[in-house]
Amino acid sequence: MSTPKRTIYENTSLTRERRLPISGQAFVEVGDVVKPEEVVLSAEIKGELFIIRLSEKLGIDAESLENGLKIKVGDEVKVDDTLFFRKGLFSFLDLKFQSGVDGKVEFISLDSGHIGIRLAATTLSVSAFIPGTVLKIEKSRTALISSNVGLLQGIVGYGIEGSGKIVFIETNAVRKLDVSDVEKLDFNNEPVIICGGSGFTKEFFDYAKQQAVVGIITASLDSSDVTATLKTSVFGNSPTYDPANPIVILVEGFGNIPFSNRAVEFLKNYHGKTASISGVTQIRAGAIRPELLVHEPDAGFPVVSETTVTFPKIGDLMRVVRGEYFGKVGKIKNLPEAIQVLASGVETYIAEIETDDESIKVSLANLESI
Repeated sequence: MSTPKRTIYENTSLTRERRLPISGQAFVEVGDVVKPEEVVLSAEIKGELFIIRLSEKLGIDAESLENGLKIKVGDEVKVDDTLFFRKGLFSFLDLKFQSGVDGKVEFISLDSGHIGIRLAATTLSVSAFIPGTVLKIEKSRTALISSNVGLLQGIVGYGIEGSGKIVFIETNAVRKLDVSDVEKLDFNNEPVIICGGSGFTKEFFDYAKQQAVVGIITASLDSSDVTATLKTSVFGNSPTYDPANPIVILVEGFGNIPFSNRAVEFLKNYHGKTASISGVTQIRAGAIRPELLVHEPDAGFPVVSETTVTFPKIGDLMRVVRGEYFGKVGKIKNLPEAIQVLASGVETYIAEIETDDESIKVSLANLESI
């Protein structure tokens, strides 16, 4: 039985799908060579309809509105523009109502006394994200981009997408990054992706937010650090994560886990290179991983196709990605050929894993190779 594999490749050929939530317009064609920041798809999302119950606001009958209206259907209005004015016998008896929003008058109902103002549409654009070639455009909603990149995947990420220059900071295996590691760096207002450390301090993260730091790639964080420092849940791509914060990728997982030698070699090799970073994560199915994609892969390494599965064997280093032992890392000491019954009653193929502090039995479906 195969298991998922977290991927690290110095030079790999891959495709990435770029998608709009609704059909829109494609700005590229199949075969076009695109840059990471180039807009490939765009759609206009209709603005919200803002309803004003005008007769209720003014305390008059709906049919009495017509003589005081200062707008008509199709008019563009701004905040504080007068929508209704009727002079009274004395100035303090004047009736006046001003707009509280910017938009376009979509309807005026003299039956209900309501006015509808359509707020401005929002333009949603999707960039190529990676340099490459357009393989496919479908219904002006999706685009497939093919590229050769250096690829490092993480376990969990926070934030969406960005790009910048990789800055690798070498520390001892178990030390967290702190402000002293970066305060003497001259960012020169250039977006950067800081990489290193077995984690980072809250002071480091707060400092990074004030600088031109697009992303932070580190080995691990305690779950308590995630809630206290990132102010979000441990589950990646959380809607509570502030989009103004740097994108964060945990390469090894939760706890106090140092970088693997493989990850350190990759990051050192690409120090100073430009890369795209995505914190988007789908943990449960393991279908979407946060990743760093280096735009100019090392030509000294052969090009390999991106792979997502492996066939485990005794001695392989594995990580539990779901279930009771989530986050545990250890080596396979046994792979029973027969289906086993776990304590939960589930019948499945398992691996016996030897961790630092215990021996556990885990369904192969809940494992990934490192």
